[in-house]
Amino acid sequence: LASALKKLGYSVVRNWKEEMRHITCKKGNIPCYMGRNLRKVIVGADDTPNFGFEGVFHGVDAIVGAPACLFFSDILKSNPDVKVILTVKDLNLWWRRMKCEYSKKQGHFVDMSIVPNLSGAPTKVSSSQTHIIISNILSYGSVEPKEYMYKRKYKEHVERVLREVPKERLLIFDVDETDAYNKLCKFTRSTLCNSKLISSSFPTEHTVC
Repeated sequence: LASALKKLGYSVVRNWKEEMRHITCKKGNIPCYMGRNLRKVIVGADDTPNFGFEGVFHGVDAIVGAPACLFFSDILKSNPDVKVILTVKDLNLWWRRMKCEYSKKQGHFVDMSIVPNLSGAPTKVSSSQTHIIISNILSYGSVEPKEYMYKRKYKEHVERVLREVPKERLLIFDVDETDAYNKLCKFTRSTLCNSKLISSSFPTEHTVC
């Protein structure tokens, strides 16, 4: 989804990983510290966060992925015109992909007995490892994928979004659908949409293990 939105001309960050790449945000060419600001909220260093796009998510058009998606209700309240894209897919396929991604990275993790707390990480854990650990704990309750709990959290999140987001501000988006760009173009009203783009292939996801 992030790649597709960028193709439509939007500045997008995924979680807080973009901060590590020292990207420059599109609006005003300012450094994008969304990651640092979101981390402050999560560790309790900011008790009165501003979830507006001039606050925690300043300088960007869209934020994609966990754990930022957990704050969608706060973002809705702070941004009256914001739109929400809920990505969905077959639950069993989603689970296989989650398990696959974890198995690919598991060999790079240190002993899980030294899993970092949310305010920091042991020196042996890289920043990318820390992100995965924190994201999985916040989103699903554990670092290692547990089928029942992960599926349960996934369904709870989908149900909550459907319940709380007004229909006129919500796009339910299946990444495996063939007319993905057509739906995104209608929903976002991007000026970069044209017949060639609409008929083009949506960025493919990683193959399941």
